[in-house]
Formats: sequence, C-alpha cells, structure tokens
Amino acid sequence: MIKTNPAYINGEFLDIKDYFIHLFFTEDRFLYTSIWNWWIQTTLYCCLPISFVSPFILIGFFYIESSDIYEPIDVDLMASSIWMPYLFFLPSFWMVTYYHSFIAPKRATRKLKQFISRYIQGASKITQRTPTNYTLRWEGIDFEIGYTIVPEITPKGKVKHNHECFFFCVYYGPLPASESLLFDENGYMLDTFVEEWNAYCKGKKSCRQLMLGHFTILGLFKRTELSDDREVTEAMEQLQYLLQRFGLFTLHI
Repeated sequence: MIKTNPAYINGEFLDIKDYFIHLFFTEDRFLYTSIWNWWIQTTLYCCLPISFVSPFILIGFFYIESSDIYEPIDVDLMASSIWMPYLFFLPSFWMVTYYHSFIAPKRATRKLKQFISRYIQGASKITQRTPTNYTLRWEGIDFEIGYTIVPEITPKGKVKHNHECFFFCVYYGPLPASESLLFDENGYMLDTFVEEWNAYCKGKKSCRQLMLGHFTILGLFKRTELSDDREVTEAMEQLQYLLQRFGLFTLHI
C-alpha cells in the first residue's frame, strides 16, 4: 500500500517509547478496536509523563509559599497543585487523540468513498484496506485508490499550504518481450524508456496527472481542482493504453 499522509497504524500494541515517537515525529495516527482500549492507553501514557512533572510543581509551590515567612503555608493550594497538570493536560490529550483516532479516519474514508462513487464508475471488488486506502478493479485492472495530504513546500523549505489529494496507483512489471527494452540487468528503468514515456505524455491533458515510478504508475488529483466527472477515468483509460504501448502488465493487489 502507498503510505498516505496521515497514515493509520494499530496503536494498541505500541510501548510508550514507540507511541510518543510516532505521535511527535511522524504523521502516523493510531487506530483502536474499541474506545475502551483507546482510553486505557492514552490515559496511562499521558499520566506517566505528568507524574514526573507534578512533584516539581509541588516543590515550586512549596518554595514560593515558604519564602514568605509572614504568611502561613497554604496546604490546600499545595495539595491541589499536584492535580493541576492532570486537570489541564489530560482532557486536552483525550480530545485530540480521540479526534485523530475515531473522527478523522471516518471523515477521510467518507471522502474517499465519495471520490470512488463519483469519479470511478463501474468499479468492482471495492475493498477498504485502511481508512485512506482502497483497492478496486476497473476494466480488468487492479487499482489502489487513496486519500492523502500533500504539502506545498516553499523554496525555503516551509509548508505553504496543505492540499487534499486523491490518487490511483497500479503496480506493473514488463512483459518478457519488452523487459530488455525498458529495464537494465539490475531492474532499473532505462533512460530511453522514461524519455519515450515523457515524449508521448507531453501536452496530453489525460496524461497530465500520471507519474511513472519504479514498478508503479501514479495518478494524483487535487481535490479542489476536480471538476469534470470524466477526468479520472480518462487518465485511467490513458494509463490502460500506455501499459499496452510499452508492453507492461499489471500486478494483482
């Protein structure tokens, strides 16, 4: 499967180290089989770091209170300071993680199903693989269909805008008769293959979204730019012709 942004993984069996690595350093989101399993893990993993912070807050309050020798130490305030991090961080952590684990995946899946029903009519064997990845068969070819966020990067390396995109992908291989004409002995695409592909696609509207990769061909469409209901299937039809033209076969997914 093509890894989408965000990508969804099973979060139930992650230890606390892997959990926070995925949470803060990747675009991965966690899926759970039940709300109970989500609540147990998020509460436990959130409370553990807070438990290390609370004693320092207590010490800070004690230092502030004890520095004023003319005022008695407010024991109630000091006791309540232990719970302040839990009361502040835990509800926020619950809301954010619940949204990303239960609401956002359903929204992405709904958008993807609408894309398939509107732009890829006549598809069969439609199967959900992840919240953002489906597989289907259209005109005898197995396609992977996905929903992803593609960032627009400025020359300075900053994200200017995030674009909602849909894509289709086929996995291919060369037929025996064309293998030596398209790939070298190490399995890499020959420059002549890429040049001929680009020469054919140049200036053709139906090829504009197609991207040739190593044993994959991808069609990428910005959600905001999809207007013609035939745009996606025209690209798929063009892909179908290109497979025949270059002597390629598609792999079953």
